Amino acid sequence: MLLDSVGNILRTQALHMPNFFAASAWEERIIADPTSDSTFIVANAYVDTSFHCAFSDKSDIVLTKIDFQGNIVWVKSIGNPTHHLMPVSVKTTNDKGVIVVGFRSDSIDGTSTVGADATGYVAKTDSTGKLIWSKGFDRQPGVDRLNAAVETAGGFVLAGITMDSVGNSMGCMIKVGRTGITIWRKAYSDPVRDIQALIRDNDFLVALCNIGPFYGSQISNDITLLKTDSNGVVVWAKQLHFNDTVVGEYVIRANDGGYIVLGYIANDYHSSDSNKCFLLKTDSAGNLQWCRRIGDYSNYGYWGHSLQQLSNGDLLVSGEYYNSTRVLFCFRTDSLGICPGLCEWSDTPTGSSLTVVGSDITFPEEIYADSSVALAFSLVSDSLRSVDSCSVGYLGLSDPVTSIPVNLYPNPTADFLNIEVTVNTFKVEVRNVFGALVLVQGSTGSNLKIDMGRFPRGFYTCSVRTLDGRMKTLGFILR
Repeated sequence: MLLDSVGNILRTQALHMPNFFAASAWEERIIADPTSDSTFIVANAYVDTSFHCAFSDKSDIVLTKIDFQGNIVWVKSIGNPTHHLMPVSVKTTNDKGVIVVGFRSDSIDGTSTVGADATGYVAKTDSTGKLIWSKGFDRQPGVDRLNAAVETAGGFVLAGITMDSVGNSMGCMIKVGRTGITIWRKAYSDPVRDIQALIRDNDFLVALCNIGPFYGSQISNDITLLKTDSNGVVVWAKQLHFNDTVVGEYVIRANDGGYIVLGYIANDYHSSDSNKCFLLKTDSAGNLQWCRRIGDYSNYGYWGHSLQQLSNGDLLVSGEYYNSTRVLFCFRTDSLGICPGLCEWSDTPTGSSLTVVGSDITFPEEIYADSSVALAFSLVSDSLRSVDSCSVGYLGLSDPVTSIPVNLYPNPTADFLNIEVTVNTFKVEVRNVFGALVLVQGSTGSNLKIDMGRFPRGFYTCSVRTLDGRMKTLGFILR
């Protein structure tokens, strides 16, 4: 899907892949990474029905390179006749190749994310998708999985989850050279039990860690930011404690040198009808600066999967929204995480410093002779339905208790905008797409008509403020 700067859909296309693997919500996610040559690399799992493992048809990793016009450049499949391969993260590399991490398993039974025999897995391809090398890392007795990879000087750092000798989960990092040779391996003490995301910050590494592992029902009220040097030695660790159960999904380095985290809040693991997104910002030392919760008090679900910061500080978020059916959502906030047109309110988790120990560990390693073949997939147009928050308000969600009912019409408008409010005295502030204030007008009645005809065409936000401090913000289009 290609969007313009205000979120309007310019083009949608879909890859038609028969037998796409969809055993659970987690496996349904398609992972994409933009490259430097105006293309995207997409990774997903594909069922090969000609082979059968213990519980289901065998799944392969499919890598697809697509240009910005939606044309397929190439498609390659990485697989093995006797094992499942599942991707968790894919990245393009400086040599224009691809590195993909995930897990390799004998069985996926449809009730758990990974089989009990799962092995952390990494594969490296060249610029055409041809497999160069792949290998696995496995520490019995439990599950091993790789969730993230970053390119560093001399190779790659891989991160994920492993187990100690009695089955307790530990977050881990592994440094490998450009040919896959292991350079160092670290496992980290509580509460770093599952490294979900990893970024490079100059000569340092910053990991987003969940207290409980990402599979099963073991989630907690805490997430951890862990900063290490280039050898995996801990520099600092910060724990953020919420009043609700949370899962961290994504972390980026902010324009000012701090860090921004995207995740979701849930009463139950991967609950489809109660999740809320959260965004939080820390300074460069991991100290909390602000936190926003995206959602409402009704039983609708949100999962945030991708996060990007623009040069002006605005944030772009994409993910899934659930209201009986799953819908793609994209929204843009300002640099403080405020998003007109969505229910959002401040949240204040408690931050504290931790002592985390990184220990050298040994992994049994195996070089895999996986295949890498071209598959015949077709590209088809997709009639995705556009849902514009400008015209339907909060995507049909109920408002936070601090907001007020507001009716704004017509939307879009060519000149005049009518505003109806349930109170008799209020003030209206209108801002353009860059957040600049363009109009302020007050009303002593419950109706107000403002003239927008003299302003440039485009997207605007209208904030209504009452004397008792309540506020609601809606978006509208001037055309």
